[in-house]
Amino acid sequence: MSSLLYTPMPEHALYDHSVEPKQLHEIHLEGNTILQTEKLEEGYKVVRVISSDCQNYLNPLFQPGSIINFKG
Repeated sequence: MSSLLYTPMPEHALYDHSVEPKQLHEIHLEGNTILQTEKLEEGYKVVRVISSDCQNYLNPLFQPGSIINFKG
């Protein structure tokens, strides 16, 4: 898939080719809720919530940027 960008900025300013893309992990919770997360030393950082239950988007534990720790 290609896209066309109309911008006065040079390509190297738009795309940083030196940075590796983040490895995302999916965590499947009860029901049909999926959290896309990034692995950190202290746990998992929520990047995105995928759910058909609207209440999951209001849950502060699932807000993007929050850290989830799984124990045992």
